[in-house]
Parts: sequence; C-alpha cells; structure tokens
Amino acid sequence: MATVYDKHIFKQLEDVLKKCDNLSQEIKDMKKQHQIEIYEINQNTKNKLTN
Repeated sequence: MATVYDKHIFKQLEDVLKKCDNLSQEIKDMKKQHQIEIYEINQNTKNKLTN
C-alpha cells in the first residue's frame, strides 16, 4: 500500500522529469538558434570579403 510519503516522492520525481524534458527542449531550441546565427555571421563575413 502506497503511503502519502510514497505519493509525495513520486510527484517530486514527475516534476523533476518534466523539468528535465523542458530544459532538454530549451537546449535544442538554443542550439538551433545558435546554428542559424553562426550561419548568418559566416554569410556576412563571406559577403564582406568578396566585396
């Protein structure tokens, strides 16, 4: 039989896992944005060098 303590621990675990999922998605989004920024910087640099 699950105790109140067990339910509380399980709820905390669920919260932590949800936070980890959110942070993982945030990191993926940031990486994608950085890749776009790097590409744009490279393009700008190439354009400046050819002009």
